[in-house]
Amino acid sequence: MSCRDLPSPGGTALIERALAICSFPPGAALADVGCGGGECVRYLNERTDYMVCGIDSDPAAIEKASAPGLDLRCCGAEEPPFGEASLDGMIFQCSLSLFERPREALKSAARALKEGGKIIVADFYSRGTEAKFSRTLGRVERKEKIILRLEEAGFKLLAFEDFTREMRELWGQLILDGGAPEDLFGEGAAEKIKAAKCGYGLFVAEKGGRGK
Repeated sequence: MSCRDLPSPGGTALIERALAICSFPPGAALADVGCGGGECVRYLNERTDYMVCGIDSDPAAIEKASAPGLDLRCCGAEEPPFGEASLDGMIFQCSLSLFERPREALKSAARALKEGGKIIVADFYSRGTEAKFSRTLGRVERKEKIILRLEEAGFKLLAFEDFTREMRELWGQLILDGGAPEDLFGEGAAEKIKAAKCGYGLFVAEKGGRGK
């Protein structure tokens, strides 16, 4: 199980906020990287006129999520099936922290995006000690490191907004529904989460920053 198999902190409100910041043009071409069950792709198809594609390296997830009208493809984030400068925006929701090669994934995103294209990263971050989890979470890195990763790939941060309160509400509900921290996040998770002071943030950046 990965964090993509769970409800996303912030839910659709976070996606709507990200879209408001990005102000994509009508008919914009977007990709959801690490789309999991395709919920974000489905939501955008229903609510916008954007052309949205989802990619995920898990063939079982793609097969399970496949449905008429959903453009879902099985491939890795490091070698996405998009032409150079072909996309207006890319979404990494609860996925960047799971990739083994985040640097390559972000560089591939920069190649696929048009100049001035936007990248949306919604993910966990550490306000304490960085940590790595074995189940629903991957790396939990400092906010500054995530921003540096974006800059090194050629992006300029436009906005950061904190959704930690929404994350805590979601986790609290999951635990109340019968999921112990160790079941959700791996052995020793409670202490690691406490040390990491885990938060959840929305990062929106534009192609054209340092490292172009």
